[in-house]
Amino acid sequence: MAGYSQSFVDFQQVIAFLAFLAEARAERGPWLIVAPASLLANWEAELAAWAPHLKVVAYKGSAQAREALFASQVRPAML
Repeated sequence: MAGYSQSFVDFQQVIAFLAFLAEARAERGPWLIVAPASLLANWEAELAAWAPHLKVVAYKGSAQAREALFASQVRPAML
């Protein structure tokens, strides 16, 4: 149970920090959260719940799929 609690606190702290950057500092990212594949769905759910204004792209899959995601979702956000 302690592992889950720590993970939840980590989710909260990172999401609060990203929301602060987006809202208070008007920084639009993109930001990269590196997590094990088993936690990606958790991160997506927590971001949707606590910071729905942030655009989330799950950067996963084959090299070709990730390249397509980068070209269509990430690169335009950097411009």
